[in-house]
Amino acid sequence: MAVKDAHKEDHFTILYKTIKHATLKKAVKAFFNNHKFELLPLDESSPLILRVDGVKQTLTKETPFILKDAEDNVLNLVVMYGENHYIIYNFVDDIYIIYDGDQIYATANRYDRGHLTGLCGDFNAEKTNEFEGPDDCVYRNPLNFAYSWSVNADGCTIPAHVNECH
Repeated sequence: MAVKDAHKEDHFTILYKTIKHATLKKAVKAFFNNHKFELLPLDESSPLILRVDGVKQTLTKETPFILKDAEDNVLNLVVMYGENHYIIYNFVDDIYIIYDGDQIYATANRYDRGHLTGLCGDFNAEKTNEFEGPDDCVYRNPLNFAYSWSVNADGCTIPAHVNECH
C-alpha cells in the first residue's frame, strides 16, 4: 500500500505491488471515490494497460483518458501518458500520481495535511509518529511498520512481522 485518505469520506487510496515482468517492477491501483484505476501488464511481457472500473481504456500520448459519466459529463479525473510515465490526476482533490513502471510519486493538497495514512506518513510536516500502522500502532522498526500496511491478496503473502503494540 502506498497512501490512503484518512478523512471520513475516504476520497482516495493508492496501492502498488511488485510484479513479475520483463521490464516493469510495480503495478498501480488507485481508487478515487467509487472509481478504480489500474495500470498493469496483462502478463510477464506485455505493455502496461489502463483499466478503469474493470474496463480496458485506450490511452496514447496524443489522447488522454478523461473519466465521464453516462451523460458525457467530465468527472474531473484524467489519465495521461507522457514520455515514459503515466499521470493520474484528480482535479477536484488536487491529487496526482506519476508512475513509470518502477517508481510511484503521489502528491496531495494542503487540505490533506495530517489526514493521510500509509507508507507515506500522515503528511503533517512533522517527523514524529510517521510510522503509524493501520491499527493505530506507532512502530519503531521500519520493516514491522511496512509489513503492517501489506495487503494479503492476489497470491501475495505478508512476511512474518511483530505488531509492536500488542
